[in-house]
Amino acid sequence: MSNLEKKFGKFAIKNLTMYLIMGYILGYVITLISNARGIDFIGYLTLDPTKIIQGQVWRLVSWVIIPPSDYSGFMGFMFLLLMMYCCYSIGTVLERTWGTLKYNIYILGGIGLTILGAFASLGILCLNHEHFGTTVNDILQSNLLSQFRIWDTYSTYFINMSIYMGFALTYPDNMVRLMFFIPIKMKWLGIIDAIYFAYYLYTGGSMAFNGYRMSYYGGDPLMNYAYFALGLFSATAVLAAVINIFLFWLVNIKRFSAKQAARRAKFKREYNAGVNQSAMNNGRVYSVYSQQAPGGNGPRMRGITKHKCAVCGQSEQDNPDLEFRFCSKCNGAYEYCQNHLFSHVHKL
Repeated sequence: MSNLEKKFGKFAIKNLTMYLIMGYILGYVITLISNARGIDFIGYLTLDPTKIIQGQVWRLVSWVIIPPSDYSGFMGFMFLLLMMYCCYSIGTVLERTWGTLKYNIYILGGIGLTILGAFASLGILCLNHEHFGTTVNDILQSNLLSQFRIWDTYSTYFINMSIYMGFALTYPDNMVRLMFFIPIKMKWLGIIDAIYFAYYLYTGGSMAFNGYRMSYYGGDPLMNYAYFALGLFSATAVLAAVINIFLFWLVNIKRFSAKQAARRAKFKREYNAGVNQSAMNNGRVYSVYSQQAPGGNGPRMRGITKHKCAVCGQSEQDNPDLEFRFCSKCNGAYEYCQNHLFSHVHKL
């Protein structure tokens, strides 16, 4: 991924979260106009693959601006502001931590997988058309699916949830205040997010299964078809976000062999015992390694490191994948790794 950053980083969209927020605001305004005029403008923006096949290609992008939930009324507007604030705060932190390109891949990858999931679900419907007594042409040409508001299941709701999940996986021990006053670690919010993903996946899958199963026992074929389609599209919307999270972390999480794990454990023991200290000489930071620091005073060194975290003491030689930044709020040239950049206590 670091090689991609070097080659294609200049093409990445900076402040991508801000563009998402601006899209939500535009979608909210369109929703208010739709409610006031009694015209379903949002219906022309949804991710409807049947309409896209007919030539309405703008739907490949326009569905992203649809607000994740129905934020009507004063309380709905306040929740919208809270959602946008949380999304912007977490998204910008992740972009600074991961890098602009990685963050772009994560967000745009989730959007792309959602689009693929919509078309895959439509394909499954077409393959099972005989089971519900319809034809492929009826599925593609009729407004049956739109009448049941099935395309409303595709919004950025699960994209936002994947942002929170990404933050929880990156900073599991970071303390946040839920509802501005309840202190809780991000790993617990990540677990809650995972439970939500599992719940929505289960409800969507069970709805599709029941709609398919009930067609064997008679009943209204139209309702069975609607249940199957709604459950199928709901499940694929969740599954797209889950797959995106899994693939992204599968690629980016560094795997360690047994020897590497042993070396890391030894490093932690030495650090906890006070062996891992730094020596400052002519403005350069030296870490505990194999050779003596210049001047003969200080711990054994193995050489000069370009970066060193002021909290955990790790350098680029300990973990080449770590990213380091200086803190502008600390009084002095204190540098931190990505794990402690936003969680350390500022030195004033």
